[in-house]
Amino acid sequence: MSEERICAFYSTGPHYVRMLRALREHYPDAVIVAAIPATFPFDVIAELADETVRLPEGGQRGGMRVALNVLKQLRRARCSHVVIMFDSPRLNVLTGLSGIPNRRCYTVDGRFYRLTRRMPDLLGRVVGQRIHGQWDYLRAWWGTRRL
Repeated sequence: MSEERICAFYSTGPHYVRMLRALREHYPDAVIVAAIPATFPFDVIAELADETVRLPEGGQRGGMRVALNVLKQLRRARCSHVVIMFDSPRLNVLTGLSGIPNRRCYTVDGRFYRLTRRMPDLLGRVVGQRIHGQWDYLRAWWGTRRL
């Protein structure tokens, strides 16, 4: 059997180190790969992660270019699992497109659960939220013009 490689995808907040500790406890023989921003201080997680993937700066402001770079980095890490901290549509789509077969979410109360949404459902949700947001904006804009 091939070795388990678990990618712990960074999200801002104090719970990232807690997630790494939980992964180390639940999967002591797995290789833990910390996917962290380039500016993240590695010494904070040095004892908890076996490898790192340095993610490009830019986050949501970087758009498609940054997302494609993140995908390339995740694929290069060749992980069998990826764990995110927030079950958001964007993180679901990103991890779904990464090709990593086992996707999980780590909750603030220390639980892991499997992300089960299929890609068409995820993409539909993201597009639907975008359309809904644009519609709300247009209604507000029109409302201010009629005053």
